[in-house]
Amino acid sequence: MSVVWNSEEMHKSMEMFEYQTGLKGRGGKLPTVHNNSHPIPTQDEIEEIERLMPIDMYFYKYAKQLFHHRWNWYQRNIKNNTSVDPEKDFGKTDSSRSY
Repeated sequence: MSVVWNSEEMHKSMEMFEYQTGLKGRGGKLPTVHNNSHPIPTQDEIEEIERLMPIDMYFYKYAKQLFHHRWNWYQRNIKNNTSVDPEKDFGKTDSSRSY
């Protein structure tokens, strides 16, 4: 089993984690409030980070693509009650996304 976390969509990450581990409803709750707040970066700051760390940004974009692919698989699996390996068709159904 592989797990890809997406902190921007943590509720989806937790839902898939519970599904994959069979721990649904066993207290896998995330805190809704935390004291670790960060300022939202400006567009200039984001562009500077992208310029300084291109490999990190490539990995980040790839991880987001993988997360969305697995989320879409999970949603189809739940709706169709099927058990297909999401890694077998990676890239086939979500080809519109780019790294």
